[in-house]
Amino acid sequence: MGFKCNTNNYNGHYGFSYILFVFFFLPAEDILLYLVEIFLLFASLIDISWFFEGLEEFKIIAMRNISIKVIGVFLIFLLVRDSTDILIYAGILSVTTLVGQGFLWKELFKKVSYRKVKWKGVKGYIFDILKLWIPTIAIKIYSSIDKVLLGIITNDVQVGLYTSAQNIVTLVTTITSTLTSVSLPRTANCYKNNNMQELRKIANLSLGMVSLIALPMTLGLIGIRNTLVPWFFGKGYEEVSTLLLVSAWFILTVSWSNIFGNQILLACGKEKIYSIAVVISAVENIILSIVLIYKIQAMGAVIASILAEYTGMIIMLVNVRNIIDIHGWIKLILRYSFISAVMLLLLHFVEALISYSFVATFVQCIVGILFYFSMLLVIKDKNIFLILDYVKKLIRKS
Repeated sequence: MGFKCNTNNYNGHYGFSYILFVFFFLPAEDILLYLVEIFLLFASLIDISWFFEGLEEFKIIAMRNISIKVIGVFLIFLLVRDSTDILIYAGILSVTTLVGQGFLWKELFKKVSYRKVKWKGVKGYIFDILKLWIPTIAIKIYSSIDKVLLGIITNDVQVGLYTSAQNIVTLVTTITSTLTSVSLPRTANCYKNNNMQELRKIANLSLGMVSLIALPMTLGLIGIRNTLVPWFFGKGYEEVSTLLLVSAWFILTVSWSNIFGNQILLACGKEKIYSIAVVISAVENIILSIVLIYKIQAMGAVIASILAEYTGMIIMLVNVRNIIDIHGWIKLILRYSFISAVMLLLLHFVEALISYSFVATFVQCIVGILFYFSMLLVIKDKNIFLILDYVKKLIRKS
C-alpha cells in the first residue's frame, strides 16, 4: 500500500530501532524468529538495485530476482515440512534475499572504482535526500498503521484476513510497478535535458500500458476470488474473498499513482507535491481507519486505505495534468473497462460450470487472458501491438 514506491533504499536508519524492539518489546519465544529475519534488514541496507535502474540495466536486476526466487521456492519445498518449520522458512527468505544483494554488489565492482569523497561534494545533496525522506517515513506509517489499528481495535483474526487480501493485491501490482521502474530513469533524463515533448510521450505511453494491464487485473481478481481463496488460503479464510471485492481496486490506484508520483513528479523534481499527497493520504487513512474499523473491522481498514489511496492519486493527477493526455487516457480507460467487464462475466460463467476451485481458477485465468487480448487484437488497439513488437525484438535478440 501507500503508492508502492521503492523504499528499500531508505531502511538503514531503522536497524538500531529494530534491535531494541526485538530485545526489549518481544516475548522471549519470538526473539529468535525476529533475529533470523534481521538478514532482511541488512539486505535492505545494502540494496543497490537503484544503481542499475539508473543505468537502465534491468536485465541484471531481473536475472537476480528470478534466480533468487527460484532458489528460495526450491529450498522451501525441500526443507519446510509443516508449520513448526517457521524458523527454516524465515531463514530461507532472509538469507536468499541477502545473497541476492551480494550478486548485485559483484556486478557493481565491475563498473565503479573507489574515490575519496569530500563533504563539500556531498552537502549539496543532503536537502534533496531529506525531501525524499519525508514521504518515505509517511509511506512507512501509511503502509502499517491500518494493520496496527486493526490489531488494537479488533483481534489477530481480522489482521490475518486483512493481510491475506492485501498480499494478493501487492503480488499483482508488482507487475505494473515494474513498468514504472523501467521508465523512471528515462523520464528523469528527459526532464534534465529539458526534452518535455519526449517526457510527455513516455509518460502517456506508460500510462496507457499500465491501464491496459491494471484494468483487467482488477476485474479479473474480482472474478476469480471465489475460486482462488479456498485452495490458496484454506479453511477459515473465506472472508478474504469478500475483502478482495474491494481490495482489488487498489491495483488501479497503486498502478496509476506510480506513474503520476514516481515516474513524473519525482523525475521532474517535484518532491514537495509528492510529499504533500502522501502525507495527506496518511492522515486520512489514520482518521478513517479509527472510525471504520470500529464499525466493520477488516473491511473498514480496506475501505479507509483505498479512499486514502485515491485521494493521494487525485492530488498527484491534478499536478501532472499538463503532462498527461487526460482525454486520451479516459478513452483508453473506457475501452479497457468495457472489455474487462465482459471478461468478468465470462469468469463468473466458468465459475458456475466448474466446481473444483484450483481447476476453476486455472481455467478462469486462461479464458480471461485469451478473451481480453483477443479483443484488443480485434479492435486493433495500438498498445497491444506495441507490446507484441517489443516481444518480437526480445525474441530476435535472444
